[in-house]
Amino acid sequence: MGEVSVEIKLQSVDKLIRQKHGSTRLLTMQEQNIITEYAYSIVEDVERDWPILTGYSIVRWAPRIDLKAGNSRIFIENAAWYADWVHSKGVRRSSYRWLGRPLYQGLVASAWEKSKPHLIRDMKIAIERTESTGEDLSGPQKRVASWEELSAKYSGGAS
Repeated sequence: MGEVSVEIKLQSVDKLIRQKHGSTRLLTMQEQNIITEYAYSIVEDVERDWPILTGYSIVRWAPRIDLKAGNSRIFIENAAWYADWVHSKGVRRSSYRWLGRPLYQGLVASAWEKSKPHLIRDMKIAIERTESTGEDLSGPQKRVASWEELSAKYSGGAS
C-alpha cells in the first residue's frame, strides 16, 4: 500500500460516440490527443496543490490512458511508496491509522471536476467533426506512414 491509482471513467465520451456513431468505436488520434491533453492538465492541477515537503512524490504523478472502444478511462497515478499516506495538515492519527481521507482523493476529484466540462465540450466537437467526414471507423483505422515511408515519398525514393 502507498502507491496511488485513481480511475476516471469517461462514460460521457463513450455515450457521445454511441449517439453520434450508432455504436462503439475506437477514438481517432485527434480525439485521443484531446483526452491526453486533459489528463496531463489534471496531473498539473494535482501537482500544484501537492505539499512541497513531499518533493519526491510530486514528480511521481503521471496519467495513464486506457482507451478501449466503449470503455475509455484515465488513471491518475503516483508511484511514490508513501503517496497514499499524505494527508492535509491537522488530520489526526489513532493507533497508526489516519482518521481523515488521504490528500490525493480530494485533489484528483477537484481537478477532474474542473476539467470535465471542458473535456466533454472539446470531445463533442471532435467527435462531431470525425463523424461528419463519413469515414468508416468501424474496422481498423488507416495506418500512419512511417518516417522512412514519408522520407522515401518526398525525396524521390532516395534515402
